[in-house]
Amino acid sequence: MKGLVLAGGRSSRFGSDKALAYFEGRRFIEIAVSQVSSITSEVCISLSKKSSRQLIDAALTYTDCIIYDKEHPCGGPVKGILSSLEALKDDIVYVTVDHPYLKPDTLVEFYRKARVLSPSAATIISDKDSTAQSIGYVSKRAVDHIRRVCRVKRGKTRLIDIYRLPKSLFVGWSLLTSDPSEFTNVNEPRIQPQISRTGVDEIFYLNHNYFLEFVDRFAEGNYMEALALLLLEEQLYMKLGPKFLLKYVYKDIDYMLSKPTL
Repeated sequence: MKGLVLAGGRSSRFGSDKALAYFEGRRFIEIAVSQVSSITSEVCISLSKKSSRQLIDAALTYTDCIIYDKEHPCGGPVKGILSSLEALKDDIVYVTVDHPYLKPDTLVEFYRKARVLSPSAATIISDKDSTAQSIGYVSKRAVDHIRRVCRVKRGKTRLIDIYRLPKSLFVGWSLLTSDPSEFTNVNEPRIQPQISRTGVDEIFYLNHNYFLEFVDRFAEGNYMEALALLLLEEQLYMKLGPKFLLKYVYKDIDYMLSKPTL
């Protein structure tokens, strides 16, 4: 298993390359490397081919494993993850470079819980309405799936699309830490940690693309099996907010409509 720091973003909202910005005396990129180093000594940094010479030199001070984005139709962090999976041929735990509040121990606990069920991919539910996709685990088994999604969605590919995989895992942040501000995503200078997150205790949810399976089984006339799938999700419906569920189901519908061309 390898650690991966995603540092190839454009930092358009930040106004300058956030990977090179300082937070409490350390560069963002240094903090991110120390976070994933808590899990593995094999740490790589994902960069864009358009990354500045200054950023490349800074990255090389922390690791000699630099992975540049390959030519894939998707963009953003998904391209970095896919390029890294192809290059490393190994499972990865990744963080984006803009989570300086994240404690290494929290990442260790996330990985420990993810390994229990050996998912294809895993991320964190950071409140009842959203996920912290900027922190995650992706198995090398996911490569073909991500390639197909990139071909279908192209520039519209988002990190959440990785978690359309069967056996994707969502871990509630409350199982990892008592401090929700750790998942603050710093996209603008001088941002303050977010502390208004709603706790999501006991959510440790394995996604089997239930909505896709429900539609498939319903369309095939297996109505009782389709109903049983929805009943299995009762716990999830009760514990997560409607905003998250609507977004989650919408993404499943979107993926389902793309499925015939995969």
